[in-house]
Amino acid sequence: MKYIFKPLENNKRKNNNDTKIININESENIAINNALESTNGNITKASKILGISRTTLWRKMKKYNIIV
Repeated sequence: MKYIFKPLENNKRKNNNDTKIININESENIAINNALESTNGNITKASKILGISRTTLWRKMKKYNIIV
């Protein structure tokens, strides 16, 4: 899996099984970046993949400082 951003290492923790756990915000950020990458930055198509409106996607992109 390819990320557009560098994951935040200090937000990763390990559980008893040595599986990396990421927080909800980071997983949302990853999902948004993956959708945008797979649609070559097309906001409308990415929002459909994510099952959210374009407005919501724009708001979340602003929240995570994602620029296309």
